[in-house]
Amino acid sequence: LWTGDLHMRKIGILTYFWADNPGTFLQAYSTYRAISQLFPEDRVELINYKHRYVFYKPSLGHILTGKFMEGYKRHVQFQGLIHDNLPLSRHRITSRDRLSASDYIRRQNYDLIVVGSDTVLQMLPFHFKKNEVPIYWLPANIPCRKVVCAASSSALSIRDLTESQIIECRNSMEHYDFIGVRDDATYSLLSSLGIRNMSSLEIIPDPTFSMDIDYSHIENLFGKTGFEPDEKSVVIDLPRRFTAAHQIADHFRARGYRIISLVPADYADYCFINVSPFEWAGIYRYCELVITQRFHGTIYSLKNFVPVMTVVWTDELKSREGLSKHRSLLKSFGMDEFSYIDGGSLKDPRHVFTNSEKVMAEFDRDTVIKNLERHRNAYLEFIHKIPPLIS
Repeated sequence: LWTGDLHMRKIGILTYFWADNPGTFLQAYSTYRAISQLFPEDRVELINYKHRYVFYKPSLGHILTGKFMEGYKRHVQFQGLIHDNLPLSRHRITSRDRLSASDYIRRQNYDLIVVGSDTVLQMLPFHFKKNEVPIYWLPANIPCRKVVCAASSSALSIRDLTESQIIECRNSMEHYDFIGVRDDATYSLLSSLGIRNMSSLEIIPDPTFSMDIDYSHIENLFGKTGFEPDEKSVVIDLPRRFTAAHQIADHFRARGYRIISLVPADYADYCFINVSPFEWAGIYRYCELVITQRFHGTIYSLKNFVPVMTVVWTDELKSREGLSKHRSLLKSFGMDEFSYIDGGSLKDPRHVFTNSEKVMAEFDRDTVIKNLERHRNAYLEFIHKIPPLIS
């Protein structure tokens, strides 16, 4: 139980923070930075809840490319960064049981809980198996003010849910003061629930738009690796199962580009596997083009003013209505016509080659700068509505 200064309010951030994923870390870090600046005299912490135990589990890509130890070092590095940069609640729980998680959070006596960012509203297979909803859809009996802040349900559609899940989700959302979601798919889902407080629902940008990039991290890395930033490079950050990645890499290499991968990949000239999230954020600056599967990879390409193509490589990343968080992001920059690649139906990578020429030729740095500022301001405008809730 909370035993701090009675005059100090207690704010909890409920989000993903534990995965060895740079985007996950940076969204949690950005959220903490933004919220803590709103409450400088109060205790702001990440709620130490996980639905699984965290340990090193090498991917098949790490094994096939002989990068097992690099993957392990990366895991250790991430856990150290979490410990050093994210203030976690003193009490913790790891559980898939919604009732246990709810009781744990209720006993922390928060004045305010901020849910998000990331795909925390997404339902995983064990939720469907148990006919439950994630704890991030907070139950009404947790007695504090609640805000959804740039959260996503990924590709979840109301047609995926059982009647009891719909009721649980609706009851949860009707007890939030503000609901800021990150993409069209999530907005569509919550609109379909028929919640009474629809006026509080809006789409807001990801918290990473609110943070500037510190390039000293990546500059130190280049000095250790022999990488020459002046050479032409293309980042290809695609999953191992996306077989067209090899053809895409061969196409750009034949045109004089070095191929950089941020995951184990045998087609790459440089594999930056062990970069920290802070190094990862700046690496895009030194490339002419980024081809990525990642939502935050798209964001950080734009934050570094680099043309980007985002491959939604499987239909599982799109809702039944055809909506995706990736396309929603690109649309907010007016870039979805050529930068969005539907990889789930991609049979011939020449479509990527053709679009890449248009993306690079038509990239408008000034417009991107304006949109970045607009996204930053929209996020900050939303979170500045939070302090009056507990004034």
